[in-house]
Amino acid sequence: CVACAPGTYNALVGRSACSPCQTGWFTASASQLECGMCPRGTLARETGTSACAACTDVGPVGSTTEDIASSDASACRCPSDTYLPVAGESCQPCPEGMFCVFGSEEESVGAVDAAWPVAQRGFMTRSSAPLLVYKCLFEEHCPGGACENGVCSVQTCAPYRDPAAVACGRCMEGAYQSGEECH
Repeated sequence: CVACAPGTYNALVGRSACSPCQTGWFTASASQLECGMCPRGTLARETGTSACAACTDVGPVGSTTEDIASSDASACRCPSDTYLPVAGESCQPCPEGMFCVFGSEEESVGAVDAAWPVAQRGFMTRSSAPLLVYKCLFEEHCPGGACENGVCSVQTCAPYRDPAAVACGRCMEGAYQSGEECH
């Protein structure tokens, strides 16, 4: 038998060769029968790793991974309820009146299949200043940002409500108001 070095393993009794752990996996000590998966918030970018690197060493401060056994630094993203500002080096709390899913980034606003801070119900934003949040007088005027099939809406007013009006407070030109609804 051969004592395998950290970062390698030998799962077959009587086998004299050690195999390196695959990316995303590691062994911290010698003579291991199998490799372990890097825990959430860490990664192993190379085969034969004896320790997983923390996301904060390769990604934004406060970042983590969504899954275990990560092998690429791009997996290190800001956790839910935080976002990465443009040119930011650390994850920041999601702005009040918004929700942030895992991996939200300010520079991704408007991109398809990307995550960014989105207005909650009862709040609105404008495409010209997507992180400037306005609380609406009537919650139904502002349904919040909607995401469907990986596409999220930056304008957050109810149908026929004017997104240029603060808090979606008036109907769009050519629409009329009946009660609190625009048609």
